[in-house]
Amino acid sequence: MIGSATPPAEADRALARKMMGYWVNFALHGDPNGSDLPPWPAYGAAEDIVQILDATIEARPNPHAARFRFLGSFRENGILPMRWREAL
Repeated sequence: MIGSATPPAEADRALARKMMGYWVNFALHGDPNGSDLPPWPAYGAAEDIVQILDATIEARPNPHAARFRFLGSFRENGILPMRWREAL
């Protein structure tokens, strides 16, 4: 029903404002960083440091790296096989 949802908490609104700040900075300058935002480092595959957008915004090692490696193991020549489900 429209209008029956609980309004977002202030913490959710604050995170949304920061996320919008990153998007606007990236759209305008090609870089998400801004003076009023936690630093967002450039991604490097060797380091696999990702930006975590949560109650605390921080860059840290990718918490899903093992999952991504597993999914990547299904690839053949950079694309998923056409019938990868049938191979299971």
